[in-house]
Amino acid sequence: MAAQQIEAPSRRRTTRIAVGLLLVALAVGAVTAVRLFPAEATQRPVAGSAAETRSLIEFRADERASLTQAADAKTPTTSLLDPSNWVAYTSGRYGFSIGHPLDWTVRPAARNWTFERDAENSLSPAQEVFMAPNQDIRVSAWSVALDSGTTIEGWKDLEPWIEAYCRKSNNTPCTGIHDRAVPLCNERRDCHPALLVPFRDDVQAFITGGNYGDEVVVAAVWWGESQPAVAPYGGSRRLLEAFLSTMGVWPPTGPDNHP
Repeated sequence: MAAQQIEAPSRRRTTRIAVGLLLVALAVGAVTAVRLFPAEATQRPVAGSAAETRSLIEFRADERASLTQAADAKTPTTSLLDPSNWVAYTSGRYGFSIGHPLDWTVRPAARNWTFERDAENSLSPAQEVFMAPNQDIRVSAWSVALDSGTTIEGWKDLEPWIEAYCRKSNNTPCTGIHDRAVPLCNERRDCHPALLVPFRDDVQAFITGGNYGDEVVVAAVWWGESQPAVAPYGGSRRLLEAFLSTMGVWPPTGPDNHP
């Protein structure tokens, strides 16, 4: 009996020592946690709390807004493609008229365009240039004189001329123009031949006949179809078509105006 009475206090002392050591370890761990994770980091909402629910809702809302903005960037804004709000510009050098958005700037051509000096220079000072407000889109137009004896009476005559022009201007691709060109008419009733042609890094239109006589008027958007800068306009082709509509150039209409 005496042995049992001596042994029981000994076990109680051992238990108290173990509990004390455990409390010390927990205290040291808490101090370490505070050092590793500052107060502001430990104040995050508990999972399932109202604060966390609000933060998740806000995150999802921001995520949806970002996706919506990305989708909108691919959808043309109607007002951007409405030439009725544009400003008319008449080239003092080449004589043609063309409209441009109100907030775009104009840089008039400094001289006449020639194959020798300008064919390979997309930044040629011989172009009538129209720049978007943030300078990320450049549209230009100019006239190219036909060689003596050259006549263009239809789209089939215009295609080989464009191919030769493409090679002289070092553009690409210069083959397959017939398959990707879009037939257009300069003047609705008479339908003088015009073609819109996508190239690798730009889209250009070639306009003949009517008031242009023995010249080909070229208009270009200097971006490829899929470039982000032209996405608000629905791509380079849509933007160029809007400019062409201010020049009296339209898709063919009626049975006599199809290629």
